[in-house]
Order: sequence, then C-alpha cells, then structure tokens
Amino acid sequence: MNRLIISAPFGNYLDSASWLEHTTPTIGTFTLENRGGVLWRLWKVLSTVRYYPGIQAWKNKLGLPNPGIDGRYKPSITDWDWHKKRIISVSARSTEDWLALLYKTSNFTPAGIEMNVSCPNTGEIDKTNYAEVFETYVKHRSSDTTVIVKLPPIGYEKMFETAVNAGVRAFHCCNTLPIDGGRGGLSGKPLKLLSLACIKWINNLN
Repeated sequence: MNRLIISAPFGNYLDSASWLEHTTPTIGTFTLENRGGVLWRLWKVLSTVRYYPGIQAWKNKLGLPNPGIDGRYKPSITDWDWHKKRIISVSARSTEDWLALLYKTSNFTPAGIEMNVSCPNTGEIDKTNYAEVFETYVKHRSSDTTVIVKLPPIGYEKMFETAVNAGVRAFHCCNTLPIDGGRGGLSGKPLKLLSLACIKWINNLN
C-alpha cells in the first residue's frame, strides 16, 4: 500500500494506472444492497451538494449511493491482482450486514478494506455490535489486507478504543461531520480542524 491514499469517493474517479505508481485509491463506499446507480448518484450530487463560503465548507446528503457490493464486485481469480492495488470501502448498519459484506469480499485480497462505520447521512439507525464486527474482520481477513476503520469526527474515542481492543491498527481520520439530525454531512474547513484534532489525540496515545 502506498503512503498517499486517495479517499472515497475520489478514488473511484482517480483509479487509473498513472495514479497507482504513487497512490492507493479507495474504491466505494459499497453497501450490501443497491442504493442507486450512476444517474441516481448524479442526481444526489446536483440536488444536495452545496458550498458555503462563509464557513468554507461543503454540505451533502448523498447517503452512500452505490450499486451494492454484488453490483461492482463479483470476485474471480482474474481480479485478484487488480484488488491488491486498491482499498475497498464498505459500510453497513447492522452486525448481520457487516458479516455478510465480509463474506462477500472474502475471495479476494485488496490492499485494505476500509470499514466506513460513521457515514452520517444515510438516515438509518445503527444496530451494530462493533466489538464483534471488528474482531471478526481482523480475524478473517488475510494478513495481506489491512483492516481500516473510518472514524467519526466527533465521539471517535469510544470507536477507536473498541477497534484497537479488537486488533485494528489502521484508521481514517475522519468522516464528514453529521448535521441536520444525521441526514447530512459537512466537510471542508470545519472537518479539517476536527480531523487534525483526532489525529493529534491518537498520536498522543502512542
């Protein structure tokens, strides 16, 4: 895995041979079920993404539009070399769905599998037992695949502690900032400040 990682969703669009020499793109984020194709994704971008110059921030209500893990990844031996150069980002809202995603990605070995545990704008209640899920992912993923947890920008301490106790050693700081009662995400300067605080907090633990 290269040290410079292109986060999702940008990794989907900067995923080419010319970028792979020095970067590792993150593909996804994928859910268990289909949440809309290209046209739906475009509509969500046009209808919900807004820039607020006063606070230098972007707001979105995308809600993880994607074709589902089966719609993009049906692993075969011919795909393995392709996967080894990329991080696959996945997300779920229940223990059962997280374990189903683990099963569906078990036949290939990406550079990393990013567990997007903190997407704030799906509008769904999270019913995940993360202690069980983190431990299962670490136990059943190949040693060639790094398990990465994408932390929320607020309240990350408990999630970090749970992940570390399960054996996770790689983290993405951070997801977008939840707004509008959990139905929107804020990025830009406000998120940068929170993400840097999260990184500093983690570094001070070592």
